[in-house]
Amino acid sequence: MFQTSGLNSNTLQIDINHIHLDSSWLTARKGLYIKPALIDLANNSLTFYSLAQYDLEGSLHYHTGASYGVLLRGSLDIYEENHPTQHIDAGGFTYSPAGVLHRAVQYCDDKDIWLYYGTLVGNIIYVDENLQPKKSVDAMSTYKMAQDHCKEQDIDFQSLNITLIQN
Repeated sequence: MFQTSGLNSNTLQIDINHIHLDSSWLTARKGLYIKPALIDLANNSLTFYSLAQYDLEGSLHYHTGASYGVLLRGSLDIYEENHPTQHIDAGGFTYSPAGVLHRAVQYCDDKDIWLYYGTLVGNIIYVDENLQPKKSVDAMSTYKMAQDHCKEQDIDFQSLNITLIQN
């Protein structure tokens, strides 16, 4: 059992050996799901689980603040300017400083699971082939994604067990 500590008394727990893709997981994009643990609108930060059930290549992007976390299952390759710069296996720590243009390739383990737990401070800015911004993700957009998800699934926002900081 992996447990987020220090968030609140309703700590989000997840059994990393028995992953069930249920209605509490939000679809980030095809094949990639997130489960927010903490959305801090006051400081524009987000703590979350991320799950893939098959190997995925991420889009080129950068962070406006630091991003860090731990890979719980699978492995991860980080590329900067199409050059591999880091390989991380399960149990490894990740850190992405602000402003570094990169992409990630996620590889599932032998049970077809890739699982990450991390914190994003600021925005993720996805760029196109001309390195122009095309999409931004941050705490507020994730909060809105969670609200929309609840409406679509006809579930109560509280059932997602997200700690929300607004001020």
